[in-house]
Amino acid sequence: MTSLLILLLGTVLIQNSTIVLGKNAEQITARATISAEISIALLTLLSLTLSSMWGYLITNVLVTYKIEGLRTPAILLGLVFIFSIERLIFRRRSHAIRWPNFNTHLSNQCAMLGIALFSSDYLDSLYAAFIYGLGASGMLAVLNACFLALRQRVDMADVPLPFKGIPIALISVGFMALGLLGFSGMVRH
Repeated sequence: MTSLLILLLGTVLIQNSTIVLGKNAEQITARATISAEISIALLTLLSLTLSSMWGYLITNVLVTYKIEGLRTPAILLGLVFIFSIERLIFRRRSHAIRWPNFNTHLSNQCAMLGIALFSSDYLDSLYAAFIYGLGASGMLAVLNACFLALRQRVDMADVPLPFKGIPIALISVGFMALGLLGFSGMVRH
């Protein structure tokens, strides 16, 4: 449970630090809307669910044929394929997601890889992998929405000059991590 929280908080921190560092004001305002947040949440829902299922399926196939050494390259190739197909599908729509830059792609890919590796190691069925992917993407959407609200409030607040930008984002994520740490002992295995 704590590894999932660390993965999700790291992904959210990478996405939001990228936005804070962005020099273009259009990138920040495009990301800071609820409709953009919903579209990114939908893409994340699809990508994390498919990557969780892919990780489980490819691991079982490789174990069946006794070639477990190819697990990581096979998972990576599948994730690149999944993400490329999703980008093609979403790019053709008129109100598609406008990614601010390469780091947002990278953070989504890191979340997909972490979810796929976790589901291949710890889950027992394809249904569990599906539910795990849905839950992880829902949690990531909630964390992104929390960071969106937090970032908007911090932008309006009178923050001292040395704390503007990334330092206040790191302090904020530290407080959010402490708050989420209270949930770590709720589920027993």
